[in-house]
Amino acid sequence: MNPAKGKALSEETLKLAAELGDHAVESRVLVEFASSDLQDSNADRAIEYGEKSLSLARELNLREQMAYTLSDLGWAYNVACRFEESEARLIEGASLWRELGNMPMLNNNLNAWGPESRLVWKI
Repeated sequence: MNPAKGKALSEETLKLAAELGDHAVESRVLVEFASSDLQDSNADRAIEYGEKSLSLARELNLREQMAYTLSDLGWAYNVACRFEESEARLIEGASLWRELGNMPMLNNNLNAWGPESRLVWKI
């Protein structure tokens, strides 16, 4: 419930993960920074953190982390009015959520565009 303290702890976690070479933890912390920045209406910084998280998750083939990050990136690109990039991330994320059998997260992913979305018809 203390955003400043939470961010400071996350920064320490990110630093420690980098020192230890634990890229899976780095990916997870980076997507949390992205979510936090998105809540603070800083879509550009959220995209920056999200893309770094996605890159690490792809390198390590962390399918669930990729799905979480893609979903968050879809929201961030949507907020930034970068709709084609948003749609691409959400489509890829939806595919992973289906593969993983996580229907609640698939639902969350599809809701990023709302009921009038073209996305729902493409998936």
